[in-house]
Amino acid sequence: MIALLNTVEDRLKVISELAALEARSAICRRQASGDITLAEGKLAIGLMERNLTRFTNGPFTPTVLRFAVELVDRRNLRALDSIQLATCLIAETLLDPGDTILFIASDKKLLLAAQLEGLAVWNPETA
Repeated sequence: MIALLNTVEDRLKVISELAALEARSAICRRQASGDITLAEGKLAIGLMERNLTRFTNGPFTPTVLRFAVELVDRRNLRALDSIQLATCLIAETLLDPGDTILFIASDKKLLLAAQLEGLAVWNPETA
């Protein structure tokens, strides 16, 4: 994942402004369930916070919300997943011709939805 981050221009790294909250929640849940130690969780949160500065934050706007609702209806996604995908799809429309979006997630249902919406996808858990 870090290698990928280092090969893509920072201006092309777009995440929802809600991503930090979602990632932190996932890390804390994994700590609570015993999947990772408190030290591993702290390390993961620190790494995430340092790398978030390398991304463009896609704002959570009424347009993103409307598009996310459409994605929930069309692809049966969870709320935050639909926001992530909507943010990505909207960002894609703002890129220069020739620039491409790579949608990164570990959730197979979300990756399939992104593919069905026409995005290239990458699952870091299977790379």
